[in-house]
Amino acid sequence: MDFLAPTSPNHAWKGLMTRMYAELIRGELGGLPTGAVLDLACGSGRFAVPMSLGGATVHGLDATLPSLQAAAAHLHGTDARLLWADVQELGALTEQLSPPYDAVLAIELLCYLPEPAQVLADARQLMKPGAPLIVSVEAWPGALLTDPGPLDAAAPDPLRTHTLHDPDGRWVHAYERAELARLLDDAGFDVRVIHGTHYVLDGPLGAFADPSRLDGAAYDDALLGLEQRLRDDPSLGGVPRAWLAIAQAR
Repeated sequence: MDFLAPTSPNHAWKGLMTRMYAELIRGELGGLPTGAVLDLACGSGRFAVPMSLGGATVHGLDATLPSLQAAAAHLHGTDARLLWADVQELGALTEQLSPPYDAVLAIELLCYLPEPAQVLADARQLMKPGAPLIVSVEAWPGALLTDPGPLDAAAPDPLRTHTLHDPDGRWVHAYERAELARLLDDAGFDVRVIHGTHYVLDGPLGAFADPSRLDGAAYDDALLGLEQRLRDDPSLGGVPRAWLAIAQAR
C-alpha cells in the first residue's frame, strides 16, 4: 500500500491521482497548505511529504500502523509528527495534538466513517477561524457506475442508501454534491468549491485511460486535461467517481 515507493506497482497511477488533487488545491488556495497542518488518515504521506517539504509543520494521524511506518520513512529529516490513532477518537486526542491548526486535510476518509459529522465537528474545534478544510469522498452515482458489483436486482439497497460494499466487508457511502455541502455546512464550514474528480482515473470513464502508458510527461498531462474537460462538461460533469471539496472553518 506504500504507493509513494517507486517499486510499488501503482506508484505512477496513484501519483497521478495525487497530482490531480494537488493541482485542484493549488488552483483554489494558491498552493498546498502551509503553517500547522493536521492530515487526517495521512496514510503513507501522499500529502504530508510535499507539505512538509514546502515548509508546513504536519501532524499526521492514521489508524494503520504500517502506513504510518512508511510515512515516517518518507518524512525522515522533517519536523512532521505522526500519531497512531483512530480519527473517530479525534475529540479525545487534543492533548496529543497542537491546535489550533492552519489547515486540515481529510482525503479519501469521510465516506468510510460511520459518523463523519462528528469527526468534522471535532476537526472544526481544532482549527483557526477561516482555516481551509480539504476533503475528498466517493461520489454518487459515479462510484456505483465504476463498480456496480454491490447492486443486486433482488436487494437494491445501494440505490436507497448510496452505501456500497466491497469484497473485504468494508462499506463506503457515496455522496451527492448537495449532501456533501450540507455535511460540511452543518459541521461549521463554509464551502468554497466542490470539484468532481476521478472521471478517467479509476472512474466511470476509466476505459479512456491506459495505466501502462503513464510517463510522468505528455500522457499524464493528457489524462489530467481530459479530467478537466469532463469536469466542465454539462452532461458528464455530474458523474465523477469522487468529489474534492475545499471549505473554510466558520
